[in-house]
Amino acid sequence: VRASLYCEAHNGPVLAAGYDAMLRYYDAKRPEVAKRLREFSRCLPAGPPLGPDPRVCAEDVGRALAAAWAGAPGAVDALVAIERLSAP
Repeated sequence: VRASLYCEAHNGPVLAAGYDAMLRYYDAKRPEVAKRLREFSRCLPAGPPLGPDPRVCAEDVGRALAAAWAGAPGAVDALVAIERLSAP
């Protein structure tokens, strides 16, 4: 299953930093896990804040998915969006 973490402009920098830190941790402790994470998950490029128009949101997410998974075979099975509710 491929999973994508959507990093929009508001929460994206914090989520991307956490994703990168997780990969560095597994690089050091369990390289085989880091390899699998890189193979099957992506932190999508930061996009604009999601607005109220679902068509625009879908287009933004579609562009982010295409950029993150370029050259990777198959479809994305899971898209994860996390809302950060407090300051970092």
